Amino acid sequence: MATELEKALEKARYTALPLPRGKTGPTTIFAFQHGQLYVVRNAKSCLDLPVTSDPSVDTVQFTREYKFNLSGVVGFLAKVLGIGDAKAELEVHSIKTATVQMGGLSHETIETGALVDYLLGLKPSPCLRDLLDPSHLTIVAALKVMTFSFGFKSAKGTSIKLSLKEATGLFQADASVGVEVGESGQIVVNAPSYVGVVAWDGKTMKRELDTARRNAVRPALRRVTSAQPMTSGISSDGVQALRLRSLGVPHGSAEQKGRKRSRKK
Repeated sequence: MATELEKALEKARYTALPLPRGKTGPTTIFAFQHGQLYVVRNAKSCLDLPVTSDPSVDTVQFTREYKFNLSGVVGFLAKVLGIGDAKAELEVHSIKTATVQMGGLSHETIETGALVDYLLGLKPSPCLRDLLDPSHLTIVAALKVMTFSFGFKSAKGTSIKLSLKEATGLFQADASVGVEVGESGQIVVNAPSYVGVVAWDGKTMKRELDTARRNAVRPALRRVTSAQPMTSGISSDGVQALRLRSLGVPHGSAEQKGRKRSRKK
């Protein structure tokens, strides 16, 4: 079942994915193999395009608190912060629910016009092959979060306070993560991470490239505009369809619906 945050991300046309913390943003190409997500090409390794923050995108809607049960917060920590062994630590402290508030949000994106121009200049190569592969997804935009504030409660709804040592042991996955504990017990984790992405599949890439090639040969009478990242991105259903297909599960109709739904929004 989708969490509050996943529902909010989907409503805003992002997809929540278990990606490496802080390292997988726009220009990354990923796919699924036997149901598991893997990075085909790291950011900038194939698409050498500038990534900028777009202030026109509404990120305020994500600053409210999100509530999670134990399994939900364990999944959140594993997906977003890469903490795979959090369950045992949380159970030791009798934690049953958690609230999470995100801060320092920004929408990072590449210009789709520049992306299409880049594709036009690419000669046949492994990079172009990976971009146009129907089973591959290229991140064109992402929601980045700088800080996470956590509040924990017991089954009875009582607030649970962790010491700085305990909080650091739980959240500090590497030296780049900063952990603070407030007087009220609120834990603030400074760990820049991507919590949602907008991705184009290989079919969308090919469609935009083919359109640009046709217009280069026979300029259109009307002004041609590049596809927008958010409206052309594959939906969560479409991503799920690709994952299931990698497992050999027939799910083509859902994949098609995912693409159609993202265009209608």
